[in-house]
Amino acid sequence: MVKKVLYPDKYIVQAIRLIRIRWLVSVLLAAAAGLAWYFHFTGPQYTGVFAVTVLLPLLNVIYCQWIRQKGKSCGEKCERPAKINIVVQITSDFVLLTALLHFSGGIENPVIVFYIFHVILSGIYLKPRNAYFITLLAVSLFLLMVILEYSRVIPHYSINEYLNLLISHQPVYLFIALALFTLTAFAAAFIAVTLSQQLRNTQRLLEESNLQLLEKDKIKDEFVQRVTHDIKGGLSVVLTSLSIVDRQILAPVDVKNADFVKKALNRTRAMSGFVSELLALTRMRLANQFITQKVNVNDIIQSVFQANEPFAESKKTELVIHPPEGDFYIDAVKVSIEEAVGNLVQNAIKYSPEGSRVEVTVRTVSGKVMIEIRDNGYGIPENDIPHIFEEFYRAGNSKGIEGTGLGLSLVKAIIDRHKGNITVSSTPGKGTVFTVFFKLA
Repeated sequence: MVKKVLYPDKYIVQAIRLIRIRWLVSVLLAAAAGLAWYFHFTGPQYTGVFAVTVLLPLLNVIYCQWIRQKGKSCGEKCERPAKINIVVQITSDFVLLTALLHFSGGIENPVIVFYIFHVILSGIYLKPRNAYFITLLAVSLFLLMVILEYSRVIPHYSINEYLNLLISHQPVYLFIALALFTLTAFAAAFIAVTLSQQLRNTQRLLEESNLQLLEKDKIKDEFVQRVTHDIKGGLSVVLTSLSIVDRQILAPVDVKNADFVKKALNRTRAMSGFVSELLALTRMRLANQFITQKVNVNDIIQSVFQANEPFAESKKTELVIHPPEGDFYIDAVKVSIEEAVGNLVQNAIKYSPEGSRVEVTVRTVSGKVMIEIRDNGYGIPENDIPHIFEEFYRAGNSKGIEGTGLGLSLVKAIIDRHKGNITVSSTPGKGTVFTVFFKLA
């Protein structure tokens, strides 16, 4: 069963982030206005301040509903409606901020720094042209408010008599303050736009590089699949021929030659196993989707037991299965899970001395099926454990035992594809425990 995962559009996420910030600002503004009024802070025109305090969250409700509706209807083309929402949010914030400043001291109020915050946000979220336009709007609104107040076209509600007198009697100070504000606003916009463009370019280059790497990786895997498939066919013929000679079906073989045939047969079997695992791993990597079905875990464990029982007997190893009480099902490709669990059981037998015991336990834990493969074999050195699922990696204490270094990487690929988890714990000389988890179907 193939499922398509839908992620929120990044522009929708940006608009929602601004809305959330505005909820926080609404609470802080209400608290500040309430405290100023409660402690009789003189100067502000409280009717206007409270009007802005109420209007800000009301507009936020509208923006929230707007972006939710657009997010549901725009599908994968959300950039334009989301950016329109962001522009409207920032523009209305500038108007409300200008009104708030007018009613609470104008140029005397340190809250003017909030213009700069919005300028930076516009530089991050919007195209350079739009960001500079937003900056020009912010500067124009602020300059218009200050000029109208000090031209006495609209009243000025002073909160700092010293600054008010200084500005009234020293127009140069007012001019310098306005010039610095304008310069700071455009400098902030320039820095934000420049950094944002650099980040976008870097992200685009990374995405292009990633696509190229994926394409090259796919070509490599396809080549490996073709080569291993051809090699496997040739090895099968060699293996069959050597088996016939080894069994002396066509003619008797003397002892000396029989020994050479046995060695060649064993090496060919090892090579055939290596090629089979490499081919299976490559197919897993090339397959972008697979079809799962409900599978009984008991059936998987029984198949694994039957497949590995002869190998366990040849190693004089006791293979014990502890099946679950009742039937449990998982969504899986049955043959893939059998291959993964079978590989773990085969490794447990292979890396244990003769006369050992390998146990496979199945039970449910917190809504998941747990399959535990425990042995009392050679164990895995602690420094090797982080690397055992890497392709072609072999633990330091396994050099004398035949292996490909691909088995566990194949197991990990299968389990990851089924959205399962695998853990390992081991003590050198005492044994290893592999634990696999799958969600219940």
